[in-house]
Amino acid sequence: MKEVKQKERIIHNSIEELKDKVGNIQKTIFQTIMDFLMNFAEGKPTQKQLLSINKALKKVISKDTFRSPVINYLKNFDKVEELQKKIVGKEIGEDLMMMNLIAEKKLATEEIINGLLNDKMVDANLRSPLRKIIYRYSTTNISMRQAKKELEDFILSNKSGAGFAERYVHILATESLSRFDGMINQRIMNDYGLDGFRIVGSLIKTSQPQCIQMVTGKGELGALKINGKYASSDIPVIVAKLKEHYPGVNKYISPSNYFIYRNHWGCRHTFIPTMLLKQDISELKNRALINPRLH
Repeated sequence: MKEVKQKERIIHNSIEELKDKVGNIQKTIFQTIMDFLMNFAEGKPTQKQLLSINKALKKVISKDTFRSPVINYLKNFDKVEELQKKIVGKEIGEDLMMMNLIAEKKLATEEIINGLLNDKMVDANLRSPLRKIIYRYSTTNISMRQAKKELEDFILSNKSGAGFAERYVHILATESLSRFDGMINQRIMNDYGLDGFRIVGSLIKTSQPQCIQMVTGKGELGALKINGKYASSDIPVIVAKLKEHYPGVNKYISPSNYFIYRNHWGCRHTFIPTMLLKQDISELKNRALINPRLH
């Protein structure tokens, strides 16, 4: 389905674009700190002089710093909403374009807005860790060379290749947009009383085993698949198995929010609410008789 692939591209590209913009911000942050420390190349800043770096950090790392990238990112919520309405609308034969999802969108965007456009959150997650490194340099025997390396590794790149702000933004951005997609699905399932769903999307090297099973129809979770679909009545079983056996599962997941939290943190697959056909229902009943352990 072309809309599914298009939606996957939008989610992936929007997150990468946001991370690129934040990457440029990180470079400015690193240079600001190094310029400050180089003023004391022959010594180290005093406690009083460190107050000036606090002011510099507040200026270079603030909610205003992230306002433009975040606003541009939030525009993608409208694109995802439109595509998901088309995807599910085709599946169930309904025109969903007029469905009002303002409340769901507001709830989904609050996480990233509060995380990046709220000064207390920016201070706790971004400025505070940097202050600790700088203060430690000024009060211990760490050399300038050691301090620069530590700041460079923390600000610009860790083992995964992402800087401190990129890592923070990536978590917020991925979950907020994916959860909004899930909120749309949960709302449609509830409003239309649908009894099935599909899980679609490509598999990659880092795909979790639960997603591999459900996409391919293999393993204990894949065994629940019926003609390419899963029954809504099996969601409590799926959730119980996820919480008991599989990695990366959100601790708040339940049958009532399964489409929001999905199979694990960062799950990139599309869940499509659908209807079970007569043959699907018949197979579901036969499966219950043949293998009641699946229920």
